[in-house]
Amino acid sequence: MQGRMLMFDVLKKRIRYGYFSREKQKAFLEDLSTLVADGVPASQAIETIRQVSDGITERVAMSISRSLSQGKGLADGMQGWFSRPLVEIIRAGETSGTLEKTLKAAAESFTQQTDAMKSFLGTLAYPLLVLTAAFLMIVFIKHSVLDSFAAIRPIAEWPDVGQSLYRLGFLTERYWWLVLLLIGFIVFMLARLLQQFTGEWRTRLDELPLISLYRDMAAARFMETLGLLISNGVVLKTALSIMHREAAPYLSWHILKMEFSLSGGKENIADVLDTKLISHADIVRLRTVAKSSGFEHALLSLGKQANRRAAKAITITGKISGGLLLFLGAIMAASMVFGIYSVGSSIAT
Repeated sequence: MQGRMLMFDVLKKRIRYGYFSREKQKAFLEDLSTLVADGVPASQAIETIRQVSDGITERVAMSISRSLSQGKGLADGMQGWFSRPLVEIIRAGETSGTLEKTLKAAAESFTQQTDAMKSFLGTLAYPLLVLTAAFLMIVFIKHSVLDSFAAIRPIAEWPDVGQSLYRLGFLTERYWWLVLLLIGFIVFMLARLLQQFTGEWRTRLDELPLISLYRDMAAARFMETLGLLISNGVVLKTALSIMHREAAPYLSWHILKMEFSLSGGKENIADVLDTKLISHADIVRLRTVAKSSGFEHALLSLGKQANRRAAKAITITGKISGGLLLFLGAIMAASMVFGIYSVGSSIAT
């Protein structure tokens, strides 16, 4: 129910104020982090951003400022404008009194992920353009060439490659909108799956290459935030409780398992955190330093390393996906040439 209310709140803000892009979110966070680090109170920092900004950024700052004036927290005002995991980090910083450090960590993490996503989309842009042009060309060939061939010889008598080309052109022309709807539905359901689905089967799903990226990013945020809380004197039990309050179902499920392990009497902190959220290699490192005074610093360091690994994986995924799309475009181009040639040859004979 709470998730639905949050989704409606996001839609209401987007419709009323417009789209707040990741680049603008990145600039907003960097400005806010710098001002708070210079000793400016959060409410005054937001008001300063409002005064020096325009467009959607000004409207976002105004919305957050209005929320703060009503006695709500900074995280409450940011809800609906920024991603839920990022809002969770800010809320944890507010609750524990570590807002300055938390904002800095959130800004750095978000910048890294935004740059990786920008690289991912940039890598896919050209292959998608080529693929779109290929589909448009197939529709054009159907109308300008294949329909003329169909008037001379029935399609059922064409070579297989020619028939396949004609059917692809027909389906593209008639049902392109259905394909877009299907892609949008798959993306939406995948996002819901990543955020909401928990249990034993989720642990198995997390081992899959692409789905494991979400786990890695969640683990990176978790380790950084927990490290910040512990380094500022917050005991582990309280830190987990703070992070659990507004966590997304997936992270909440892992934190609940950690709290259960802690209440069960496990002494080594690394064993408490071992719920298969954090990678095995990082757990081994944490287990080694668990009884030393540098545990929280190890958490911070490993969180940043995990963030860098996730960003690199996103970039590599984009390159591989782009290569596959270009390969598909090349196959379609070849099918156009062979399709026209084979049908033309069969008619000529």
